[in-house]
Amino acid sequence: FAFGGVYEIFEWTLTLALAPEAAGAYNGEQGDMFDAQKDMALAGLGAVLMIPFVGKAVWWTK
Repeated sequence: FAFGGVYEIFEWTLTLALAPEAAGAYNGEQGDMFDAQKDMALAGLGAVLMIPFVGKAVWWTK
């Protein structure tokens, strides 16, 4: 989740530095203005869904 956030911030700063056509091509948004928000929402959901599995793995090793 944290790595995804760092990457999305990197893409955003790159977008500020590049020409609009080049930034859109690099980011691969495919016309979706909310691509970064969707990526982070799915990363957060995945992190939350993994909490029980990680907890069980930690409990199992004790």
